[in-house]
Amino acid sequence: MLYFCRISAKIELNMDDTGSTQSRDIDYVEKKFEKALDLHETGNFDEAASAYQNLLQTHPLNSLLLNSYGTLLYQQGNLLDGPYIIKKSIILNSNTSIFYNRLGVIKRTQGDLDGACKMFKRALFIEEQYEANLNLCETYLEQRHPEAALAPGRRALALAPNAFLPHLRLATALRLVGKFNEALAEVGEAKSLNPLSPDPYIELTMSNIGAEKGEAALNAVVRGLILAPDRLENYFNLLGSLNIWSEGEGKTSQLSAEPESLAIKRLDIPFWGRCAIVANRQNPLIWFWHGVNCGRSNLLAEGLSSLKRSILIDPAHGNSYQAISVMFQRSGALEKAYFFC
Repeated sequence: MLYFCRISAKIELNMDDTGSTQSRDIDYVEKKFEKALDLHETGNFDEAASAYQNLLQTHPLNSLLLNSYGTLLYQQGNLLDGPYIIKKSIILNSNTSIFYNRLGVIKRTQGDLDGACKMFKRALFIEEQYEANLNLCETYLEQRHPEAALAPGRRALALAPNAFLPHLRLATALRLVGKFNEALAEVGEAKSLNPLSPDPYIELTMSNIGAEKGEAALNAVVRGLILAPDRLENYFNLLGSLNIWSEGEGKTSQLSAEPESLAIKRLDIPFWGRCAIVANRQNPLIWFWHGVNCGRSNLLAEGLSSLKRSILIDPAHGNSYQAISVMFQRSGALEKAYFFC
């Protein structure tokens, strides 16, 4: 996402790069520019573009006008002129933090993650800023450098303690470095700030899995499934949650254990297993856990078929043999159960 951060028109239009702007015209230009910003921020891109173009006819060297117009063009999908105009604005004014932040987002979108990090760091060298810190944190996470993501994530949170995203991103970084309790605290804050978003529940599930809290992970993944039934990672998380739960204290049989949560009991777990299989037919663990879950639901034929497929894909997975033996035993095929035992 290209974060569009508003900058005071009055500050920018009184800078040296404003060209021929006279003091008697400043109020008029400010009002026109504020209107263009309002149109831009509310998504009226065509009207905003026209307003920027009119202002640039009389102020062609104004860096903020150029940067805002370049940002708008990029948001409209003009991937050539947008970045070019943003770079031109930086040449005219190299001391504005948000210019580098916007260019960093473009580089990140284009896949140049190292270049994006350099731009965000340059932005932060000029001014400590929420957007640049958050973008740097997200880029480090995308590069799989969670340790590096912690510092900018914490700075973003300090600058915007009531914002949803810094809590969520910091929780992800903390989970990836193994600080599960801290991650749970941060994702709890994110959930309270945006309780209707599925993302906190997805992160809450993964953090609870990392902390080996199976029941809490199950409760979280159910809410994630309710809010976003099209998010496939919810089912993968469900598998992990059930795995952790089934291996918990007092759980001796993978096939006989049933979650105590009423919400879990109402969940059609085999359905989500089929969804996961459609998305990834080559993962033996998906077939294995779908087979186990079918066994829990007394779908013995489907469970046997899934466990057989798991063994075909990965013959070295010992748990599959144990599970299929139990499944044959429950089906009354004792000789086959003994063979796989």
